[in-house]
Amino acid sequence: MCLMKFISRFFILFVLVSSCSAEERHHHVRFVNHCAFPIRVYNQSGTSLRYVEWIRDNNSSYYVPANSVNDNALSARRGRYLERRYEEVDATVFVLDARYSYNEVINRESDDGIVLVRYDVSLQDFKDLDWEISFPPDERMKDIRMWPSYEEVVARYSK
Repeated sequence: MCLMKFISRFFILFVLVSSCSAEERHHHVRFVNHCAFPIRVYNQSGTSLRYVEWIRDNNSSYYVPANSVNDNALSARRGRYLERRYEEVDATVFVLDARYSYNEVINRESDDGIVLVRYDVSLQDFKDLDWEISFPPDERMKDIRMWPSYEEVVARYSK
């Protein structure tokens, strides 16, 4: 009886995993920083933690140096695929100024200057962008929901 349950569960899991072709399986989003200062990328989807807690964690995986790229800043953990993770919910991505320390952040009364932009990125947006997001946003990102607006972010942070 137990063996039959195991086999049937294994078969169901196998069918679910193999339903995505290899081309549709993405574990990472490439994040490009075009600014002269470092940033941190924080994805709030599926968590109730405020970015302050995430800054305290100080995980270098989310750090993107000035004028650099990080292929792990936004990634699916524990073998998951991003296609599955964002099938029904958008990714809420915060771009933070990495020059602020945790102590500086918790002692501030507002988020001004810390949160540079918030992107709400759908699965289709990720696909359209070929799994690459940038800060400041490039022309391909102008239709993605973001706060402040695309025009404001580009005017403030573009070279």
